[in-house]
Amino acid sequence: MKIILASQSPRRKELLKLVVSDFEVIISNTDEKIIEKLEPEEKVTEIAYKKAKEVYKKTNRG
Repeated sequence: MKIILASQSPRRKELLKLVVSDFEVIISNTDEKIIEKLEPEEKVTEIAYKKAKEVYKKTNRG
């Protein structure tokens, strides 16, 4: 299974290295501004979904 980190955060990269050694970083250009009415859990879910969708398109020529 190919693991992709869709973040340019050095801390997230460092944390992922603690769990798995073989992964690729593909930076997402997703706009993280979202609707303020959303609950925090909904905000992070929405951002994660948007990033995953964008990176999927990049890796699968989607």
